[in-house]
Amino acid sequence: MTPLPKTANSGRRVILLHLLVFSGLFLGALCLPRGPFVLVVTDPRLPPDHMMDVIGNADGTFVLAGASPWVAVAYSKEADFPGRLRGAGAILVLNHILAAGCQAGA
Repeated sequence: MTPLPKTANSGRRVILLHLLVFSGLFLGALCLPRGPFVLVVTDPRLPPDHMMDVIGNADGTFVLAGASPWVAVAYSKEADFPGRLRGAGAILVLNHILAAGCQAGA
């Protein structure tokens, strides 16, 4: 089998790079919090009641616990809720659709 010319290899690298960038942008957009329900992730080194403090300080309502005490689903009608959660100590605030596999006992 003859090796491909350098131009063919570099063309494949460019296509692969574009595919990776597109995939990253797509997954990033999928994770953005939309609507009143959000998935909240806090520091796993902190005690479990820290999650409740973060949600309460952001004027939200606890909805569902995750399999880990540092992951939960929260609710608020306010549009700036994700920002308030981050300001209250949340590490990540994601789309609640990602919580499908995070339920306790799942």
